[in-house]
Amino acid sequence: MEKDAIIHEVLRLNGIEWDQFEFADLVAIQREVRAAIDAKRKLAGKVRLADTGAPSSRVLPVPLYMGKDGYRTLVTRAAPAHTLDSVNKLDRCILGVSLGGSNAATFHGAKLEAIVRWIAARAKHCCVLVGDSLGRISVEVREGLDAERAEREARALGRSYVAETEDIFRRYTSDQVTFEFKYGTEYANHPNFGPYLDNVRAHHDKDAAFKQLVHEFAGKYLERTARSVGRGATPPSERWQRIAREYLIEEIALLACFAADGWSTLVYPGSIDSICEIAEGRFPTLPEPLRDLRFIALWLDGKRGSR
Repeated sequence: MEKDAIIHEVLRLNGIEWDQFEFADLVAIQREVRAAIDAKRKLAGKVRLADTGAPSSRVLPVPLYMGKDGYRTLVTRAAPAHTLDSVNKLDRCILGVSLGGSNAATFHGAKLEAIVRWIAARAKHCCVLVGDSLGRISVEVREGLDAERAEREARALGRSYVAETEDIFRRYTSDQVTFEFKYGTEYANHPNFGPYLDNVRAHHDKDAAFKQLVHEFAGKYLERTARSVGRGATPPSERWQRIAREYLIEEIALLACFAADGWSTLVYPGSIDSICEIAEGRFPTLPEPLRDLRFIALWLDGKRGSR
């Protein structure tokens, strides 16, 4: 049964009619039920996919981080749900790399190798999206820098990241899979980036449900950042809230550009609820290429180790 149908049935069984609620209340109810369903799906996904092996036709290099020193990569979520049917056979995918955020350490060392190894076993082409354009926002919020200095630092972080990790990507490159680096800042000059960005901002201003999605993302983003830098309960300033909202808006426009160029499957170590909702088609009037967006959330299991 579809999520919206489940919500409707719950209300019907309790003798509640839709028109008794304000729009904002309906959105809140819908989101709570979806969150519960998604939590169940994630748990079921871990159990169902824990023993799903990589395609046997590919021979991978011996891991740099062997056994218990490494990680095993599992799929915990895919959006839309039918993406699970093809998760072990990908043509072109994007690996989104976060810079300067609370999970930046995930993209180094044993964790990075586990992700790259998972992709190398399944994909033909992987675009490693080094998120320096979004990284500038993380740097600005975390370090309190002005926008210009934050952008310079994020660009430097991006170049440094590629220099530090390219050996791992090269190690897993073969005649069956290729990896190529792209920087988020390169897409400032993409012919569609400006129009897509205007489109997403307009939706934020006129679509109440989408605006709520963006604001919820911003709130969680700022909470994670505050915890990671030890700011405690200090409330975020209006400037930080605005910047955090811009993070998701720019990310959506960037993904639309990639989808338009044929890179429509995003692989990421963690579930991003906002991107999942977009991939599931909840906001069909966003830039058209996003209708083809697919999202695969990975989970790194350190207990089982690499293999």
